[in-house]
Amino acid sequence: MDPGWFHKVVLTESRARQYFPGVPVKEVLGKTIIYNHEQQVTVSGIVADLHYSNSFDWQEFFAVPKGDWYASLWEAFQITDMLFVKLEKGVSGDQVIRQLNQINTTHNKDNFEKFHYKQWYELLPLKEAHFSDVCGAYTRTANKPIMIGLLGVAIFLILLACINYINLSTA
Repeated sequence: MDPGWFHKVVLTESRARQYFPGVPVKEVLGKTIIYNHEQQVTVSGIVADLHYSNSFDWQEFFAVPKGDWYASLWEAFQITDMLFVKLEKGVSGDQVIRQLNQINTTHNKDNFEKFHYKQWYELLPLKEAHFSDVCGAYTRTANKPIMIGLLGVAIFLILLACINYINLSTA
């Protein structure tokens, strides 16, 4: 087994049923899943299916080990990497982002100067992720003006159908 950065996974109920058909959800805890024919992980939790929006379709969650919290390799991330954070009451997102970007700059200052580039982190509220085009390359997004336009066309067609029905019923 690879001593990689995760050994445990939390699944949604529907993913647990998909991986272990016919097994009651409560009995899935502690079972092993093998990813890519080599990475073994243990199911450590089951959560209810998440219905936040169409853009939040993740069904498997891996913890970042404590040892990686203090890793010094801050330049190795991709645009598809996402970190979901629930802020405590009284903590502003600006504070968190300022701290993350300060740590990032501290760890990567030499590379930023040597290769003439910058890298930073941003927060995006989950409710805005569905319409955001900066959420990552593999995330489905929608164009808000187009959605509003389609909604307008749908309302117009329903109104037209109602007028047509009234017209036919009175004739």
